[in-house]
Amino acid sequence: MKKIIICLLVISMILIGCSRDETHQDINFSQDLISKKYLELNHIAGFKNDNDISLYHTLWILKMYKLLGISIPNHENISKWILSIDVTEKKQRDEVGLTALPIEDSIQIYLEILEALDISMKESEQITSEIRKSEELMEPVNSDNVTDYSKLLNIYKLLGIETNKIKWSETYFSILKNNIRGLSTYNKSQLEVYNLMSNVFGDKKIHISSLDYRKISEAFLINGISNAKAENTVTIDENLVKETFKEFINLNSPIDPQIMFYMLSLSKKEKIDSKDRKEFSKTFNALLIQEKAWGDISKVLDLDATYFSLEILSHYGKLKSINTASINKYLDNNLASIQSVETLGLGEMFSLRTLALGYDVLENRKSLETIKNIVIQKMKNSKEENLDPVTLDCILTIAIVTNTEFNLFFTDHMKMKNKEMIDDLSVKKGKSFQELYTLYLYKLMSGELSSEDLNKLIELTSVFINEEGGISNYTGEQPTIIDTYNYVKLTKYLDLQVNEATENYLGSLLEEGEVNSELVTWGIIFNSFRLIKKET
Repeated sequence: MKKIIICLLVISMILIGCSRDETHQDINFSQDLISKKYLELNHIAGFKNDNDISLYHTLWILKMYKLLGISIPNHENISKWILSIDVTEKKQRDEVGLTALPIEDSIQIYLEILEALDISMKESEQITSEIRKSEELMEPVNSDNVTDYSKLLNIYKLLGIETNKIKWSETYFSILKNNIRGLSTYNKSQLEVYNLMSNVFGDKKIHISSLDYRKISEAFLINGISNAKAENTVTIDENLVKETFKEFINLNSPIDPQIMFYMLSLSKKEKIDSKDRKEFSKTFNALLIQEKAWGDISKVLDLDATYFSLEILSHYGKLKSINTASINKYLDNNLASIQSVETLGLGEMFSLRTLALGYDVLENRKSLETIKNIVIQKMKNSKEENLDPVTLDCILTIAIVTNTEFNLFFTDHMKMKNKEMIDDLSVKKGKSFQELYTLYLYKLMSGELSSEDLNKLIELTSVFINEEGGISNYTGEQPTIIDTYNYVKLTKYLDLQVNEATENYLGSLLEEGEVNSELVTWGIIFNSFRLIKKET
């Protein structure tokens, strides 16, 4: 049980941390939120996640700007930020989305970004030293690890180090020449890149007519070799490029940005019309994160950021300033993807809770009814018997916004299987507020909450309310936003009166500017106000 309660606390903190963003508590807050985070596309709209920076995506988006002849936005800011990164430090690599990549790949991405920005890093001692260390850990160059040495050679080239200064280069090129039939397209291309052989691909013809990533990558490598014979022709279906590019711009396509760049490179530039270029510029200028980088375009619009922003704008009476119909479509897209899964894991539960809160702000009762039915149906079909407090917390939120009895979401078998949790928590002495909250969730689920329990809850929660009205997890500790929010949710669901001091406490946090670094905290506070004022 202790582990489950800790899990509830940890996930609550993750929810707060994952949406962290710098906001400014002033009269222009809602306008800043719209101008800096709001993004409206052709068919959907939402709010950006301003923390999901990816050097990988930044590289290929920058390359597309250059290829299309479009001025790179905030070039100076991007350049200064890139130069401030020490790519040899693991912590800094983690912060820019390079966590899973080997150090060599991370360095190559970094150096190629500098090249795209026309910044020279020739003979960088720090990076060269790091590459030398990696090289020392590798086996001597041979036919099995030749691809790894191809990558190293490309890095040295980006650093401006000539091949004749690399001690293993002669052996490396000899291995390529002697094993040409068994080489990958990438390794074969190195022979022509360094002018060691010509026409290594023979009279090869490639036509791209579908999104075959491997074939597109191979075509790009062959097409980029200047010494290839005229007979080596690479062509691509221009309509395929045009349609894929439009979907990419509208964030409809799951295509990797590297492949999109390859396709544009293979296309005839004049076939990419000015309208598409303008749309690309408009969209990706808007997608720039913190005026310095881009993130994973599949995660650009963020569900949490969108809900919390809606909550804040609703509080300030600014919902009419955004396209709520397009936001509803964005939420609908997320809901449709959850409808297709067989069972609801924690990730889906979190999303359904956030969607329900978003629809509630937008007063979309039809979609709220859909969410209610999804949860009831999938819980009915679930094979999971022991329900954790986090799932119950999500369902309580959904029950509140859909005006549904909490215990209707659970099967009789689930109610019976989880009675042990009630027994364990009931007899425990010195309960924390989280344990008390969890106990009442299980009692609500079982349908065994009595009038005596309601009276006892008022008495039990009073010990966790400090003199300012905030709720702390243990008596005498500082109050927390998440404990106060859970208190408000439970109290309002049970048609009990929220302590007046608690409402004053929430208001004081805003007045004193204590939440100016947490977008999620603003959202939680404003949702708490809505719940308190909501008629029961």
